[in-house]
Amino acid sequence: MRNKYCLGTLCVGGVYVHVLFDSGATHSFVIPEVVSSFKGIFTRVKVRVSIRTPRNHNLHAVSCVLGIPIHVGSMVYPADLLVVPLGQHEVILGMDCLSRYYTQLNCGRGRITLEEKGQPSTKYYGICPSSGVSLVSALRVKKDLIKGEVYLVTLTTLGGDLKEGTQLEEIPVGEKYSGIISSSLQAGPRPSGPR
Repeated sequence: MRNKYCLGTLCVGGVYVHVLFDSGATHSFVIPEVVSSFKGIFTRVKVRVSIRTPRNHNLHAVSCVLGIPIHVGSMVYPADLLVVPLGQHEVILGMDCLSRYYTQLNCGRGRITLEEKGQPSTKYYGICPSSGVSLVSALRVKKDLIKGEVYLVTLTTLGGDLKEGTQLEEIPVGEKYSGIISSSLQAGPRPSGPR
């Protein structure tokens, strides 16, 4: 069975969060902890929406945040997000948002293409889910960073053409720092705190 979703890290409401692009979800969601971190002014309205998860659990949304900016490259795609305590993900973008921006998901390659009428399309390369990849939320990473248990590296390209399957050494900044990144990954995290 092929995946119906892609994963990635995007700036949502001024905060970088773990986002699931899920064509199997009818609505888009955000966890309360992320909403409390949003930067800027936004509108929050009361709603009464029941959601049934794929595992037959019922979740209840009592509020929705409207027009939250989602930054993908140089474009901004506003979305309405139901506030729900989710398990693994901080934000889920469902079909309400994906269809609004004529989104194409190529989950095998981790590529998401969004379009808005009259604007050029935007391609975003997220993560191809596989059984060998372990993903954690940004909130968990923050806790682990405080403990000194994690190295977190994110490479983002803006502009230019990046072909699928591009290796770290082929990206100019990646080539320049590949030795540092490789040696850091092999050495593991350094202890944090007072020395």
